[in-house]
Amino acid sequence: LTAVMPVKNEAGKIQKCLDSLRGLADEIVVVDSLGTDGTVEVCRKYGAKIVTHEIQGYNMDKQRNIGIEHASGEWILQTESDEIFPEETKKKIRQAIENPDDFVAFRYFRVNCFLNRALKYAGARDHMIRISKKANAAYVGNSLHETLKVNGPIGEIDAQVYHYSFNTI
Repeated sequence: LTAVMPVKNEAGKIQKCLDSLRGLADEIVVVDSLGTDGTVEVCRKYGAKIVTHEIQGYNMDKQRNIGIEHASGEWILQTESDEIFPEETKKKIRQAIENPDDFVAFRYFRVNCFLNRALKYAGARDHMIRISKKANAAYVGNSLHETLKVNGPIGEIDAQVYHYSFNTI
């Protein structure tokens, strides 16, 4: 399983995400968009493979596809520097990819958090396809909110990943 993470100036957040990927990802590919705050150095301490590619506009599709191209794993986990994978979620993801049946991708819930608390309403959860076989999925389009095109059946993992995108009011 390769975790793919596009970043730019995330040194203040990324360590918690990288810690939570231990025991889940066999490889981490970080696509750095010419950040200047030391994010790359933090990632190297975790053994991440660093790919440098400046983002054009808000084209996260391109950044994620570049990460997929550099991944060596059969399965790809798309993540962000401000996401945390609890132990129970890591177990469920591992079980799903070890026994995928006919599924080539999986979705799970991403719970949005504000000031270190999980939100309950107003877009508090995103049901996202974030795990896919490398050979069966690619991002299409040119947007900030990327679109994953999957070639095959998509399964569900009853698991939650926590998204800490806001640190202050």
